[in-house]
Amino acid sequence: CAAGVNAAIREVASFPVADVAPVVHGRWGTGRFNLETGNYEEQCTRCRNFSKEYGKPYCPHCGAMMDGGEE
Repeated sequence: CAAGVNAAIREVASFPVADVAPVVHGRWGTGRFNLETGNYEEQCTRCRNFSKEYGKPYCPHCGAMMDGGEE
């Protein structure tokens, strides 16, 4: 039984380390109507870019989670 546990530990230890980045947070803020595209857009409070995809749970420009958490 100990040999099986040790084999499992070695297997898990051989997994590659995840390449992750810290989670950043933001909110959808000021909105505007873009006359060039005809789209209503809202601004990300993290990167200040405007996006027509403001309904998504993340900013398509900077990847901030739009949960209103710590900015």
